[in-house]
Amino acid sequence: MTIEIIPYSAFGPLRFEKTTKHECVRILGEPLKKRTTRRGIEEFEYEQFIVRFNPETLTIRECTLLPYADATINGITITWDRNFLRLACEYDQSPSDVYGFIVLPRFGIAVTGIHDDDESQLAITAFTKAELHNWLTKSVPYVWKQG
Repeated sequence: MTIEIIPYSAFGPLRFEKTTKHECVRILGEPLKKRTTRRGIEEFEYEQFIVRFNPETLTIRECTLLPYADATINGITITWDRNFLRLACEYDQSPSDVYGFIVLPRFGIAVTGIHDDDESQLAITAFTKAELHNWLTKSVPYVWKQG
């Protein structure tokens, strides 16, 4: 399955701030794992991604693609390499670094593991506009470096 990410709006068939936990299970089936983080965020893990829910509204707040999941964003195929990150940074024009996550506001995503060749950290997280604010309060500008 190829997951289409629509910035701040959708992650495949799931809608940010609209799809509930019950609807998520109805749409995708039972997750492989369910857990609650120390911060009280409930997570559903599926084969290619993790879905996280807002504890107040019980709707989707963010989704994290697991390494090498098939996905597109704004018609661009996510290739899990520096070429994808370069294209994304060029398109975004204002990427930020938040503790090793490259945040791309025009895409509504944070990327890790690609820019520093740390395959153990590979992940791409798509989030809501409210979550973007949380990311950017801790950010510094990121400058693409061919590496």
